[in-house]
Amino acid sequence: MSEATVDRYLSYLERAFLVFTLPNYSGIESSRQRRGRKLYFVDGAVRNAALQRGIAPLSDAAEMGVLTENLVAGHLHALAQQSQVRLYHWRDRNDEVDLIYDHPEQPLAFEIASSVRHATSSLHRFVERYPRFKGQSFLVAPDAPYLPASDANGGVGILPLDLLLLAIGAQTEKEFEKRLTASGLSGGPEGDRPIRDGVRASHRSPARDSARLPLGHATRAEPEEKGRRAGFSRSDRPGRGRGPGAGGRGAAEGGDCR
Repeated sequence: MSEATVDRYLSYLERAFLVFTLPNYSGIESSRQRRGRKLYFVDGAVRNAALQRGIAPLSDAAEMGVLTENLVAGHLHALAQQSQVRLYHWRDRNDEVDLIYDHPEQPLAFEIASSVRHATSSLHRFVERYPRFKGQSFLVAPDAPYLPASDANGGVGILPLDLLLLAIGAQTEKEFEKRLTASGLSGGPEGDRPIRDGVRASHRSPARDSARLPLGHATRAEPEEKGRRAGFSRSDRPGRGRGPGAGGRGAAEGGDCR
């Protein structure tokens, strides 16, 4: 099958909101267009059905890792659409960083992992090549401790998965409200707030309100309270009653499309 045919089929799937692709990050625009893209399904349930995975993610750590990465990708993709910020991945030979949120003032880079023991060498090399991401790059893992990137050696911090998802969800809601306000459909202007403000909204400890950190607070709030502060009700908090592959903004195969 020719590359042109593959591109055409992918465009059909993207227009049907079944998949999306991310270009490879580069400091030069023309280079971004030539380098390989990464493919994600918008919805994890569609991904599992299309690839006939069934309940494999429940017993296969590798499958669950793919779904977790793409759960975050789906959430960031939704935020990128509302905020008009470009989203990328980065790969250079053996180095790879999963997600690059290219905010013009406060860019962010994320490596999604199943454990905090995951290697961060690729993140460090990415920061060395693109210094604007220093202090703005994070390893993300379930049940991870919170370590601000500004306090970490080499400018690479650690984020717990649930905190990042709550922050992205809160910020997406604010960006959507801002667009409604601009179109005259909603009252109350909203300023431009990067993801870190979403973290503060979803993860604020009153006892530490004066101890502002770049991405929120190290104190872990009660999950129900975090969800309420982030704007989620009991019925629509992310991940409640289902795994990463069960729908929502969803997960994907995360393969490359070159």
